[in-house]
Amino acid sequence: MSRIDALGYLVFGVSDQVAWNQFLTDYLGTMEGATGGIGDERVYRIDDYAARIITIPAAEDDIAVLGFEVRDAAVLAQLQDKVTASGVEVVRADQDHARRRMVDELISIRDPDGNEIEIFHTPRRCPDQPFFSARLSSPFVTGAEGLGHAVLATQKISEMRRFYCDVLGFNLSDYIDIQLGPEFTTEAIFLHCNSRHHSIALLAAPFPKRLVHFMLEVENIDDVGRLYSETEKHGVTISGRLGRHTNDRMLSFYMETPSGFELEFGCDGQPIDPENWVPSRYRSTSIWGHERVND
Repeated sequence: MSRIDALGYLVFGVSDQVAWNQFLTDYLGTMEGATGGIGDERVYRIDDYAARIITIPAAEDDIAVLGFEVRDAAVLAQLQDKVTASGVEVVRADQDHARRRMVDELISIRDPDGNEIEIFHTPRRCPDQPFFSARLSSPFVTGAEGLGHAVLATQKISEMRRFYCDVLGFNLSDYIDIQLGPEFTTEAIFLHCNSRHHSIALLAAPFPKRLVHFMLEVENIDDVGRLYSETEKHGVTISGRLGRHTNDRMLSFYMETPSGFELEFGCDGQPIDPENWVPSRYRSTSIWGHERVND
């Protein structure tokens, strides 16, 4: 079956790589990895994958690439045919580019909003260099559920939903009607490709950046609490207080990254049965908490 298995990596264009390095390693507890080639990119690990987060120098601070994983070369070829048949241009990356992404093979496409997507198979792993965090007492939740999730702002939500579902094979998790202002309520659509409640979400609203936030999950609530309590010490700004979401039950908080978009950091996300999941509509993002700070 030609479909995406997981969100494998994220590439961020950043104007201050020093600030990102401090944010990711000194505060979040990721592990800096070896780069996959020439250039100024920096690579970060959260598990045995050689690259989960990549930062590249850019004038515009925003998402640069969403990397989606498929099972093998056969699935990649099937998906390439499906994408081409939909009218979307496909670029097959050369081996130098694949090496920089730490994968065997990849193709590059763009979604209806112009976001660059790389679809790959067979990521490089680091069995001889186990992941170690100097900050966290528990692992990041990855494995078959992938890196975490990313939320994209769009004013083409119907086109984007059709692309991610009909072309890439994502399925609907649920909807939330989100109030972004006293007189402005909009819809967010949450999509899954595995047992993680959502790997991609689409928010129908204009935003300063294409990426609203990305999410990383850990196993232990104490790690969430520790980082929440140490934001001031590390110069990190909280943008959404601790709370629990209605749809995926994630216990989390939000912070500003050095690039201005947000990171959600949490635990206790509710896995789903993707074969039998029934979508719902929620009228609120949170059961409790997540109050916005300085909006």
